[in-house]
Amino acid sequence: MALNFWENLSTAFASLISSKLRALLTMLGIIIGISSVILMSSLGAGGQDKITGDMKRTGYGNFKITIDQENSAYRDKYALDSSDVQALLESGEFEAVSGIYTNRMSIKYEDKSSRISLSATNPSYEKISEINYLQGRDFLPIEYEDYGNYIVIDNLTAQNLFGTESPIGKTVSLSTFGSNSRTFNFYVLGTFENPMATMFSIMSGGRFFPSFSRIPTLTAERLFNIKEFSAIEIKTRDTEKIDEAMYIAKTILEERNISDIYEINMSTNNTSSFDSILSTLTIFITAVASISLLVGGIGVMNIMLVSVTERIKEIGIRKALGATNGEILAQFMVEAIILTITGGILGILLGVSGAYAIGKFIDITPIFTQQMILLSVSISTAIGLIFGVVPARKASLLDPIEALHNE
Repeated sequence: MALNFWENLSTAFASLISSKLRALLTMLGIIIGISSVILMSSLGAGGQDKITGDMKRTGYGNFKITIDQENSAYRDKYALDSSDVQALLESGEFEAVSGIYTNRMSIKYEDKSSRISLSATNPSYEKISEINYLQGRDFLPIEYEDYGNYIVIDNLTAQNLFGTESPIGKTVSLSTFGSNSRTFNFYVLGTFENPMATMFSIMSGGRFFPSFSRIPTLTAERLFNIKEFSAIEIKTRDTEKIDEAMYIAKTILEERNISDIYEINMSTNNTSSFDSILSTLTIFITAVASISLLVGGIGVMNIMLVSVTERIKEIGIRKALGATNGEILAQFMVEAIILTITGGILGILLGVSGAYAIGKFIDITPIFTQQMILLSVSISTAIGLIFGVVPARKASLLDPIEALHNE
């Protein structure tokens, strides 16, 4: 049995080597199919990881508390303030708690202006939302204590106002909107990476980016007469117990004030939905690329049928010398499998190298998995088995006398 296997294997290799060009053309469909699947799936997974990773870094394991001001039980005295933040911190249940005041404002430098979303935060905000500084620095502890008007702006705001000029140390003007508009000058300490840039660049085609800036909470209270927060953001100690942490936070606030007016939202809710959309899109693109595997399989069957026709006399001679139908079937099946496995390996190499090359160009790191590679090899082997059966069976059923008389 082992002897027959090695004989079939050597015979198959000899046959393929004798017609190298035809073998290469046969493998071409498999090579293109496997490489397309690997390239699309790896870049899709890499792109998904990059986009959702940027989103998760700004909110994974976090949640936000707001107040339903439309609730009939709501009164101004229940508004979120620094005493609520202090109560949540003193509970010891959370890693970080920060009151957030947000407002739309206009920022101006010389003759250029832009609209921004201004946030007033405390030092704990750095633990809640990861911020990547590109130039300058964050607020010092003494600056959080309200010793001067300091601001940090995102890179998009910096580009709109300053172009290629460094904004560090420059003075910008912040203006509120409305009939009672007021203007204040701020000293720029640093610029940070816009946390939503990657997501919005894909969703909006590079337009309509939201712009962000931050100032210390005490500065906002002094300048804008802020007495309440828009929301309180909390980072859990254990991301796996976020539901429990949300319940505890809500209970603490309700014991201080009143029930049924607090709304809690996980910062990663939208991330999960967006991640699901990207996963579906990646699967769809990979499925489309997989169609080329079907075309490659048909090509294998077609070439193998031609090979059977060309080698009828050879088959007749082998049968006349005692070869059984099973041995003939095995010979042609081995040839088909060798073609598809070789094509699969070349397709994997081409797909991996192509994914890295394209990923470098579009700034995405492709993600390859062991399952992906094993699946590619399995698919190529299955194609050889499935599409090699018809020509192999045709060869095995040839009548030796008719085969020997074939011209």
